[in-house]
Amino acid sequence: MIRAGLLSCLLLISSFLSHAQFKVIGYMPSWQGDVNAVQYSKLTHINYAFLLPTATGGLQSLDGASKLQSLVSLAHANNVKVLISVGGWNNGDDSGFESLAGNSTYRSNFVTNMMNFVSQYNLDGVDIDWEYPDAGTSANNYVSLMTALATSLHAQGKLLTAAVVGTGGDGVLSSVFSQVDFLNLMAYDYNNYDHSTYTYASQSISYWKGKGLPASKCVLGVPFYGRPSWESYAALIARGASPYADTYNGVGYNGITTMKSKVDLAYDQGSGIMIWELTQDATGTYSLLSAIHDEVVVKGGGSGNQSPTVSISSPANNATFSAGATVSITANAADADGTVAKVEFYNGATLLGTATATPYTYSWANVAAGTYSLTARATDNKGATTTSATVTIVVGGGSNTGNCAGVATWTASGVYLGGAQAVYNSKLYTAKWWTQNEQPDTHTGDGQVWAYVSDCGSSTGANKPPTVSIASPAGGASYTAPASVSITATAADSDGSIAKVEFYNGSTLLGTATSSPYTYSWTSVAAGTYSLTAKATDNGGAATTSGAVSITVSGSSNNGGSCAGVATYQTYPAVYNAGDKVVYNGILYVSLANGLYNVTPGTADYWWQPLGACSSSAKIAGVAVAADATNDAIPVTVYPNPVTGGTLQVKVGAKAGEQLVLELWSVDGNGPVVRKVYTAGAKGAQMISVDISKVPVGTWIVKIANAVGTRKESVKLIRM
Repeated sequence: MIRAGLLSCLLLISSFLSHAQFKVIGYMPSWQGDVNAVQYSKLTHINYAFLLPTATGGLQSLDGASKLQSLVSLAHANNVKVLISVGGWNNGDDSGFESLAGNSTYRSNFVTNMMNFVSQYNLDGVDIDWEYPDAGTSANNYVSLMTALATSLHAQGKLLTAAVVGTGGDGVLSSVFSQVDFLNLMAYDYNNYDHSTYTYASQSISYWKGKGLPASKCVLGVPFYGRPSWESYAALIARGASPYADTYNGVGYNGITTMKSKVDLAYDQGSGIMIWELTQDATGTYSLLSAIHDEVVVKGGGSGNQSPTVSISSPANNATFSAGATVSITANAADADGTVAKVEFYNGATLLGTATATPYTYSWANVAAGTYSLTARATDNKGATTTSATVTIVVGGGSNTGNCAGVATWTASGVYLGGAQAVYNSKLYTAKWWTQNEQPDTHTGDGQVWAYVSDCGSSTGANKPPTVSIASPAGGASYTAPASVSITATAADSDGSIAKVEFYNGSTLLGTATSSPYTYSWTSVAAGTYSLTAKATDNGGAATTSGAVSITVSGSSNNGGSCAGVATYQTYPAVYNAGDKVVYNGILYVSLANGLYNVTPGTADYWWQPLGACSSSAKIAGVAVAADATNDAIPVTVYPNPVTGGTLQVKVGAKAGEQLVLELWSVDGNGPVVRKVYTAGAKGAQMISVDISKVPVGTWIVKIANAVGTRKESVKLIRM
């Protein structure tokens, strides 16, 4: 009995120690994010990114030095360690590391400079993010560098860690493992879509442990973003993605379910979770960091500080009130291993009020008409927080009747979630996703946030969509170039009338008919294979797209000449790089950029260069010059992206004295709206600051060229 009791105690202590040692590491980028918004109670380490080395072991100036100082102060106040992360992707330019690691004097310089830097900012260690040392000489130099750093850092009780590729790390020898405190496995960016699956996470852990990395030093990396769009998890959720799924409209990401599964995997087979990066997380109920924290607590058997529980008990979800009403909000909150310090009440992201003692309640007076999303956020005595599920309430204007009865009149300040309804100008609308200050009548239709339902007072319910089909040509019909194709559609609407019928080739609008017979004559059609559809829109704004009809237009040398052996353009998951050729609508194109997807040839000549019709071979000669022009250039990168502030940072490689022209264009080819000429001082990566304070919200193209015309690059920018 005594032996059994002692064994149980030892097992319990072992479990507690395991949980206490489990690391949750978040990267904080220098170029975005607020250090005051970090959930410190759910982290053990924060890596500030990035500090860049010079080729001789020096250090480049740090971006956001004051931000790092604030981060260290706040983190240490919450018992969280802060490390400086050195390196990063840096557009694939690791020449600084290659140079300093391969020279004993430069290595010594680097170690001295790093120790001074750690002391200056009161840091807890260094994270080396060399992407990536190569096998052979580079790998041996990496060992020498890490050994020298470890000796100095460990002598002062500081940490040494490193970020490594998920699999295929031949440039990291097993002799490094004894020098580091742990390795952060970058088990993401494996490809352009399912880039960070659970399977790949498991493969990454198995790969590194198979090389001899102890489980106690194995930290699994997870992404807070999706690919191929590179959108943050927060942005994906905001535009309708499920927080529990892993895909949305062709974007692959990690939702809460997969994230918790990865925590289980890391807990059982490793020693921690690493996050790239903290500012990409959603807030409140769907926070991935909160999900990670909750799962760590569960895996540890409840040891450590547990987050409080909180829920809104009143009002009920979807409760309705009259305009000008006073809404009493009450929450239930508790903490299993401590006390509740406060409960904050929110409408969306707006703090309404705070209660510090039970009953936790807030009286919201004189509430205007609108639809509101209420949450309560509880904080315990040790700083852990939990946000309740959202409760939606509707405050009506008091004059809506019929099928609009009980539905509030739309207001610019109201926040509407997907599925919420509002009345505007006696018409009923349904929100497709989160929206605020987007007027329903001007934001209705395809790609818009509001869907028209019906006029108020209608007893027929929702507007029924029209029907439409292509009557001619028949599927599989063939023509000879240059062809004239007459497209006819049949369209009807059971509860209204047809406002228009639009005819499309793929996603390209060919023409529109507003009265019967609904027909369009497409002339001078080049050789190629085409997918035709008709889209009917009724008087209530509802739309239906017909089934696709495929036709083939043959030429005298269709798919021959310059197009021989060239594949037809495909949408994502096809991805094209500089020099790749495609055929689209009988025209041969060459890509001028790397990583190109979902950009239709013919719509953007700065991405796709037209080379001529497929029946011609006269324009092939120019391809190599256009494609090869970018081969030696470091791809342009913009920070942050998406950007919300007034300054954009553009990083690009250049030769000493090379003059670069940076321009900002709209995606429809209009521009430039911003133009800046920059002359590089020294060879290598350049950081160019661009004022975009007057650039409106939208999607833009950053274009880089040099003065002699031998270089052309572009990258997409999201302005929020």
